[in-house]
Amino acid sequence: MALQEKERPKTRKSPEPETEDEAQLSAEETKGVEVAEESGEEVADFDISKADLTALEREVLDIAEEILKLKRYEAKLEVDREETLNPLADKLFATCIARLANAKGYSKSEIFLTLKELERKNWIVTGQRRTRGEILESDVMQGVLQIIEDSPGIHARDPLIQERLGITRNPFTKHVMTLSSFGLIRIEKLGKTQNYFPLSSPPELDELFVVLQNDLCYQLVQKLINNPGTGVLDLARDLGVFHGAIQYHVKKLKTLGFLNENLQVNLEIAQRYNTYAKIHSLTLEKLL
Repeated sequence: MALQEKERPKTRKSPEPETEDEAQLSAEETKGVEVAEESGEEVADFDISKADLTALEREVLDIAEEILKLKRYEAKLEVDREETLNPLADKLFATCIARLANAKGYSKSEIFLTLKELERKNWIVTGQRRTRGEILESDVMQGVLQIIEDSPGIHARDPLIQERLGITRNPFTKHVMTLSSFGLIRIEKLGKTQNYFPLSSPPELDELFVVLQNDLCYQLVQKLINNPGTGVLDLARDLGVFHGAIQYHVKKLKTLGFLNENLQVNLEIAQRYNTYAKIHSLTLEKLL
């Protein structure tokens, strides 16, 4: 989609299906709605992820899930003006009119403005053959979202990805790009690495999330929490590394305000960090 996360259209005649396959698809869609209404079947509760959507938005999304799969159209959905809709957006608009205008009483203007709103909210996105709802229902995508939620700042080479999701770097990167296009995660480049963050995590903690994913840095911080007053040389000896490596991480943590000049951990920042970081959370009992 051209937009990340309404103009009044002019009335026009809905275009006819361009092929026999498309005509069959539209007929089957309409028939399915009629059968469900006549049978009196109870409609299942909508997915919790759609809770903030209007009834019309959910109706349009159900149609979009079918229309987006038509491979004869380029996966381009730019909903700007009714007169300049590209073929896939035009097909989606026409199908929504056919199914919702007479049967449900929605006007063409309402349907068009709903398409624009769904694009604005990143529920339908250019280059994608799925709606945001389908993304959220995918077990794989849920797994990727969860690991990013549990480990803000994770990068594609982290061994946790293979351990927890059973996928390698390339498919993981592909999945996070999809999630980003739907506005479901943040991607930030810190240093030479792209890092992935949940929308819930505060950007001001981004660097700290990334720094504490380093095993050595995490271990030295935990030692400073458990043994306040420990110096650089003692940390180097206990952790079995050169003191220069400890000094490097200590300097970075001081810059972030996580450590003071006496190597004391800032409890307030540590508690905020733990609110979001589940996999690399710190044990803070000694500071409380």
